Amino acid sequence: MDKEESIKNLQNLAKEVKSLKEQVHLRRPIIIEFCGSPKAGKTTTITSLNVFLKRNGFKTTVLAEKASICPIEKKTHYYFNMWTLCSSITDLLPKILSDTKFDIIIIDRGIFDALCWLEWLNNNEHENNPYLNDEYFNILTEFASMDLWTSIIDLVYIFKAEPDISIEREYANLLTATRGTIMNESVLESYNLAIEQTLEKFEGKFREIQQLNNSSKNPNEVNHTVTKTILETLKNLLADKIGYFRIPKGNLKQGINHFEVIKDHKLEFDTRSDVENNYNLIQPIPIVVITNKEKTKVLVVKKNEKTTPKESAENNKLLIYIGGHVRKEDYRSDNLKDTFARCLNREITEELNESISTNKIQPFLIYDPNTQSSSKHLAICYICIMDLDNKMFSPSEEEFVQMRGTTKSGQIYEVNEFVRKHKNQIEYWSEQILRKIFNINFSIEIQKTYEDEKIGYFNNLKTNLKSGINDFTILDSFRLEYDFRKKVEKNYNLIQPIPIIVITNYQKSKILVVKKNEKTTSKESAESEKLLLYLGGHVKEDDNKHTLKETFIECLYREIYEELNEKIKINQAFPFLIYDPIIKSSSKHLAICYVIEMDLDNKIFSPSTEEFVQIKGTTKSGQIHNIKDLVKSYRNMKQIENWSKHILKKVFNINTFDTLFEN
Repeated sequence: MDKEESIKNLQNLAKEVKSLKEQVHLRRPIIIEFCGSPKAGKTTTITSLNVFLKRNGFKTTVLAEKASICPIEKKTHYYFNMWTLCSSITDLLPKILSDTKFDIIIIDRGIFDALCWLEWLNNNEHENNPYLNDEYFNILTEFASMDLWTSIIDLVYIFKAEPDISIEREYANLLTATRGTIMNESVLESYNLAIEQTLEKFEGKFREIQQLNNSSKNPNEVNHTVTKTILETLKNLLADKIGYFRIPKGNLKQGINHFEVIKDHKLEFDTRSDVENNYNLIQPIPIVVITNKEKTKVLVVKKNEKTTPKESAENNKLLIYIGGHVRKEDYRSDNLKDTFARCLNREITEELNESISTNKIQPFLIYDPNTQSSSKHLAICYICIMDLDNKMFSPSEEEFVQMRGTTKSGQIYEVNEFVRKHKNQIEYWSEQILRKIFNINFSIEIQKTYEDEKIGYFNNLKTNLKSGINDFTILDSFRLEYDFRKKVEKNYNLIQPIPIIVITNYQKSKILVVKKNEKTTSKESAESEKLLLYLGGHVKEDDNKHTLKETFIECLYREIYEELNEKIKINQAFPFLIYDPIIKSSSKHLAICYVIEMDLDNKIFSPSTEEFVQIKGTTKSGQIHNIKDLVKSYRNMKQIENWSKHILKKVFNINTFDTLFEN
């Protein structure tokens, strides 16, 4: 193979690695350490590899060898080795957390190298009086081999050369043959032995270790071999293998389960795609809830839609936990709690940039068999108690989103306030946690939501409204006020504005149809048991903006996101109003109607299952319907409510079904 073809193959391999890294959403850099015999070609290869990676789109940085700048002159004193080790660590840690977001960090001698030199200091030729005694050796190697460091090194590449080759390369361009403290045959031979002994003792601490004997190879051959090997190794490491159990689903009950249910099961690993596609496997998801000692506050987050599948139970929901899949890198032994704790420590660092230990916490399990997606996931839930007064978290922007309005992902909430304000956005696991840990009675809290929530209203507006369609300018001289929902609903002299949106195609021949869930719709409501050609809801105090139009649009953005999990831009300058004074319940509501035109061919909506229902027969809530067929199909069934009838007349020029307006 010629050089040009060889380089092209490496470039293609580099593209695969970069693509894999982006697919698995690796939230920290890949870290490679080079170490080994002096004059084995390590530094030359690092330079070549770094240039290649940069020119193929990787953002890299090289941490230079610290031995050359160590202020401690005596290389055989363990102070020298500890200074270089600690300097490498202090150089590495800020790079991992850097805003620069490096793809790859290359270390020229780091953690593994320090272990090799500690081994040499403890086992050099002076057997009876080594440079480092056994007591210090055990303490220092325990520090150097801590999971805190070894778990973040993805690949160690060891370069080896025979002592005579190292000496030859060292003195090839020097005007002396005098041997140095380290650069002499005896030390180099004993150091190579120390490398082998270190491998034997500590190989299991590192994810991957590769070796190369560079005694006889030319630099170009070495550079190619190392670059290819590293890219292939990274490709395998990025295969994203996640953990799973082979637990009969009948062993898990819906809701809360004891940890003992899984304690005797073996955690296995396979590629994410294979595990996700096998619905007979259970994927453990370690999660942590962060609350205060009194359990009155909790950290709330919301996942980024770009990294959350639409079918996920977490999609468009507020979560009172963080966590994620167990990865192969989290596994060290068959001790499940140890593996889950490692996973959570990694997730907390990656997602919150915090360090929180969960090793002493007894977890419990949460299982939801109700959907195909949720039935293959099992929450391993830990509760972390900490002081949350004035505490600020900074969730990963890649993983979590900032929410619209005054509520932001990553904030600390009063638990009761959170439940009352966001009851419709709480997913199953969070609901179970709220019941078990915070003793929340949802039926009571939901009732409190309606009593304590403030909604918008107009005073003295009724006399200005006519039955049917009204012009938006009627509202110009009125001010939107807010009060508790219960108080507003009881006062029939007040008018509650309800911003609604009609979704149709550009030809106005198709429309989105929904039907409200009877559990969330009062029987006296005009929408009860009716087909609706719109969606929307009350204006809440959090929606309030400088103008009425801005407030109504803000309300609609929230409603669309909560009810459809969609972001739809509203450009309509002037909505129209719909008023129906015929029955008592509808006489206190005023529709603020916006019409959105968009391409509905092959468009699929997923309305909130809490808010809307599936309709029996051929018409389903959330489906796109041909307008004429819809009207014809339901002409004599009185299933279209009055606001929708006015919309059909005003927007779609359907004037031939007056019988539908019979009360």
